[in-house]
Amino acid sequence: MSNFFSAIKETLGRVFGAASMPASGNQSGADAGLKAGGLAHGAEPRRYKRAILLVGTQTTLHSQLASAMASYRGKTFPVVDLSHTGLAMLREEIADHELPDVTKSEPMALTLGLLPAFHVQVKLVRHSERIMAFEFASVPTEGRMAIDKFLDPKMIGLNMRPVDRAFFSPGETFSIWFCGPRDTNFFLWLSGSRVERAIIQLGEETFALFPSSVSGVRFVRQTSDGGTAETDAAVLRKSVHFALDVALQIHDGGEAVKGLIKLLTEAADTLPQEN
Repeated sequence: MSNFFSAIKETLGRVFGAASMPASGNQSGADAGLKAGGLAHGAEPRRYKRAILLVGTQTTLHSQLASAMASYRGKTFPVVDLSHTGLAMLREEIADHELPDVTKSEPMALTLGLLPAFHVQVKLVRHSERIMAFEFASVPTEGRMAIDKFLDPKMIGLNMRPVDRAFFSPGETFSIWFCGPRDTNFFLWLSGSRVERAIIQLGEETFALFPSSVSGVRFVRQTSDGGTAETDAAVLRKSVHFALDVALQIHDGGEAVKGLIKLLTEAADTLPQEN
């Protein structure tokens, strides 16, 4: 594996060198990788994007990570849009005469993904037959932190781009490379359309994802020389959830991303669960 990491460093150098650096010299590697991907895939990503929030029964890890629920007036509503300034939720069982006064704030509890619930004050700003949109009148510190934590991997996923093979170093064996903000990189090895294994880089941490005949799909942290390192199960669980949350937002990833999502989900299932 050490040869692989040496090749990765060389490839990253080629990509980052291909992208123009700003005058300040502060461009991150991921930003440069995105520019390199943009060379072959058209214009740069839109400045503002919407995360895909799933609506429905939260019976799978996918739906739990990618869903948000609002508890309002004693009922629970699926959230369909969320930002740092407000949210939109499905309007269910609220008649016109029950709509709130737009001049007054009301309490609401939010549950985002797997995070603990928190309380906010909201004001209605608009509504339709299906949707009610609220602005946040007040959000506690823990609530703002939860919103950041919930949206962070989703925004990274929305900006992940495949890097053109023209930027691969000679001898690279991976089939597809997705590059995103904050040094987030997914390297996939395919057999046909099936993902055989992957290397997942999340900032300064790197993980290997591969099937094991003994313990199902494994997700392990790798050292700089390509070896593996013993890592607390809670840390691995947090990292595999983050990677899965990113992957769920990648658009137009085709069968490769579907296969990656499948492996990440199976890897999460093999890790010891929290008590």
